[in-house]
Amino acid sequence: MKKYLLLICCLCFLFLASCSKIMSNTTDSLKDKKGITHFEIGQTYHQDNGLYFKLVDEGTYIMYDDEASIYKTEEDLKNEADKEEARQYPSLYFYQGHYKKEGTDLILEDKTEIDLLFASVANYKKGIYFRVDYTKSTGTVRVKYSSQGLYFVRPRPIKNYYHKSNKKIPNSKDDFVSQYTYDPLTRNDYPR
Repeated sequence: MKKYLLLICCLCFLFLASCSKIMSNTTDSLKDKKGITHFEIGQTYHQDNGLYFKLVDEGTYIMYDDEASIYKTEEDLKNEADKEEARQYPSLYFYQGHYKKEGTDLILEDKTEIDLLFASVANYKKGIYFRVDYTKSTGTVRVKYSSQGLYFVRPRPIKNYYHKSNKKIPNSKDDFVSQYTYDPLTRNDYPR
């Protein structure tokens, strides 16, 4: 009986020791996931979801979303179109707007969105787009501070925290568009 009791005590000890190690690793990984706690003007940041963000000056912000470089080959683009049962285009999205500070939060206000569509991966790599869409929108979005860092407030309870990035992104919509060449005739370059 004493042997069984000793065996059970040893097993409980091993179980508790492994649980403690798991909890320690979980806490360490949560610390690594913390976002930044303040923004610096001119510094580029990326969110957990891949969106890039920068405060250009006191009052102007930009966001950049690269939905084009996820396609490495024409085959990748075609496979995505087959999955979605609709034509897919490599696309870049650029947002420019105004912000104001409210305590530790930022209030992002009215913005202009520019969408560039490329007919193929090859055209994206060459920087030739066939369509540009400009959209102005009004309304506000809050970037909120928490003990885990700054995050973009969305209708869903998903928190995408901000982290510093070395990626160079344009400072204005004009700089963004000037990096690419418009050619509407390339629309027919879509891979078949």
